[in-house]
Amino acid sequence: MEERIVHSKPTIWMSTQFTGKRNDIEGCYAIDPDAERFDDQFSDNPVKRGSNWESYHVEKFSDIGIPFVIKQINKSLSRKEGVFRGLHFQSDHPQAKIVECYAGIALVVVLDTRVGSPTFGNVVSCILEPTCGIMLHAPKGVAHGFLALENNTRYQYLCDEVYLPEEDRGITFKDHRIMNVFNVYSPFKIGNLIVNPRDTNFPTLDEALNAGNYLPKY
Repeated sequence: MEERIVHSKPTIWMSTQFTGKRNDIEGCYAIDPDAERFDDQFSDNPVKRGSNWESYHVEKFSDIGIPFVIKQINKSLSRKEGVFRGLHFQSDHPQAKIVECYAGIALVVVLDTRVGSPTFGNVVSCILEPTCGIMLHAPKGVAHGFLALENNTRYQYLCDEVYLPEEDRGITFKDHRIMNVFNVYSPFKIGNLIVNPRDTNFPTLDEALNAGNYLPKY
């Protein structure tokens, strides 16, 4: 099967409020909360207050094909540009995540690590930043990470399972699939990234596949 690397190249369908955008990983979606609808409420007001919108609604998410119940919310602060976090997944109790960058800019990378998935080995990447309002849904079993492109980048994860440190696994950013994304979209050289040493020592996807039961099943 041919592996594909896609940078924010979606197919779009509409719901009453949210727009979901399918990517080249099965179950991976960009989510647009359509904030402009709420800004229009004040279009006749000479004092613009800004925007107000729902970023999560359990029933409306289900309506656009993303059944998601929050069990844990995590936030991170990357003080320096060039910080890379990931690529992580849980083995026996995988987490689906809805991620959002609410300060700074993040280059998000998702790798399909699910053995048996029709999109196994594919990569989706996109830029998240506060003004666009876009969120990304990473389905259970995929590996997720992001690169901070600005100082003090703040990032939020909505998770449908609690974090279990004994099940925390990952794929190294040095995997050739991820390197291809960085070579095109990252202004930083790989040697200049700020990375947790544990993340550096994760296997490549090919090494993980050959290790037996390291990767989750589709």
